Amino acid sequence: MKTLLSVLMLLFTWDSAGAFQLSNNKWATSETVFYVDIVTLAGESHAPSGSSWNEGFQNAMGKWNAKTQFRFLSQESFADPCLDDEKNSVAFSLDACGTAFGSSTLAVTQGRFKIPEHTFIETDIIFSGSHNWDIYSGPNQFDPIDFSRTALHELGHALGLDHEEQILSIMRPKTDDLDSLQQDDIDGVTAIYGFLSPRFTLASGILHIPVVDVPGAGIFDVVMEQVEPTRFEFVLRSANIRAISERAPIQYSHETATLDVPSIEVLLESGEVLFFRIELGLIPNTHPLRFSLNKALQVN
Repeated sequence: MKTLLSVLMLLFTWDSAGAFQLSNNKWATSETVFYVDIVTLAGESHAPSGSSWNEGFQNAMGKWNAKTQFRFLSQESFADPCLDDEKNSVAFSLDACGTAFGSSTLAVTQGRFKIPEHTFIETDIIFSGSHNWDIYSGPNQFDPIDFSRTALHELGHALGLDHEEQILSIMRPKTDDLDSLQQDDIDGVTAIYGFLSPRFTLASGILHIPVVDVPGAGIFDVVMEQVEPTRFEFVLRSANIRAISERAPIQYSHETATLDVPSIEVLLESGEVLFFRIELGLIPNTHPLRFSLNKALQVN
């Protein structure tokens, strides 16, 4: 029987060097609020496609929330991005609080932070009102420019990420066809704010363990799916290498062919969240790899 290590090395390839770039600034906690009441310079609250600018920005926040430990919250009221009021804000403008935009600059993120702690006090995102904007997904049309993927990039700066030019990333300095977070983006935020908690969503049957240390292979972001609603057996859907080097809290044991998860959130269909300690066992000779639930103990 092939070991998990050998199967992973056959299934997945990766660049072992992490490339995400950090700005050296971060929030003191893994949560912050943006004041979101976005209109264009002409006073329009909706993009030509029909979605509101608020929705486009909040969708970008939701993508970071879904993939990282950090939580962006929104309050639908206006805050001036040029005021030092300790409010995170977003707006369209012809300049960045008196500083001219470069001809190719789409948006800027301005931050205030405490010294020497380098913790953010506020971050403000200003989109250039000189460009033609819309909200869409897929290939970049460039004219109009997609507001949501630009917001996704700027929110990365608001988290403490810098530009990344070496690896596929939403934090690349120039916009392109990429409109979603990449593993390098997620790993960068993980390096700042810590690991996302493992979660099993009962309604979808998706079991997500963001950090699994497989000795000899690397650290992986693992997604499994329940085979049948009445059976606690899971098939491996993806295992993406993570560009982090510290010891992960969850390790796969080659010796026992088990994966011990000390704490996992179980999201019930009612919305209630329970916490369990579980052990998953690798089922021999399965491809794609399958795991059975060996043990489950509810914890506080």
